[in-house]
Parts: sequence; structure tokens; C-alpha cells
Amino acid sequence: MGRKGGRPSHRPVRVGEQVKARLSELLLEGTVKDPRIQRATLVSVTDVQMTPDLKRARVYVSVFGADEADGARGVIEALQACAGLLKNQLSADLGLRFTPHLDFRPDESIAQGAHMEQVIRDVRSEDASRTDDEIPGPAERTSEEPPHGEP
Repeated sequence: MGRKGGRPSHRPVRVGEQVKARLSELLLEGTVKDPRIQRATLVSVTDVQMTPDLKRARVYVSVFGADEADGARGVIEALQACAGLLKNQLSADLGLRFTPHLDFRPDESIAQGAHMEQVIRDVRSEDASRTDDEIPGPAERTSEEPPHGEP
């Protein structure tokens, strides 16, 4: 509720998008020299959520090519350790009145999506491996089972 009249402000969303774009550029440019980040194949900023007062930014990061959980955790720790450097760079580049405190978090939505896809593939594979003999046809129904469409 950032404005009079009870309507929420769109400014946190706009600033979040600016922060996301610039942080992505900084990571791509290799501004952060920490080896934990450089060992990962890809570190991507997937979302930035700003507080309404624009003083804090929750930065969601997706990590690929690091050795699973330890690698991703190491990348998040490295980003948190260099948050001051990134904050200074954002301050110089974006010209915000207050540069937000950066709080890096792993974005697990991609991993969750991949897990769901695997579950769906497993179920489809299981269904495909069933033979037609396992599914009763119309002639094999008991007299108590109604045909489709009948109660």
C-alpha cells in the first residue's frame, strides 16, 4: 500500500527488474572473482523481490554445473560474501536513492520442475509397460460392472 487510496505501488517491481538485469550483467561480465562462482557452468539471477521501502532485495539465483547441493550452496555463500561489492556497483549504475541490501537465495523452482517432469515420465513409462491383458475389455467385465455412460 504505497500510495494514497490503498493502491499498491509498482515501483518495487520496476526496481526489482532493474536490479535483476544489472546483477545478471555483473555476473556475466565476471565482476565476481570468487572461484566458487567461476567453477559453476552458469549462475543466473531468476527473480528479485523488493521490499515496499526498496531497502532490501531478495535475489533468487539458479546454479548449473556445480556439484549439486554443495556447489549451489557455495555459490550462494560466495554471492552473499561479495554482496557489498555488488551493492556498490548497483549504486553507481542505477542511481537509486537507497541501494538495497542484497539477500541471495537459491531458486529451486527449476529443480522442482525437473523433478515433476521425471515423475510424469515415470508414470507414462509405467502405463506404457502395462499390457492390454491387464486392462479389462468389454467382454471381460463382470455383469455387475455397468458399461461406460451407464450408472
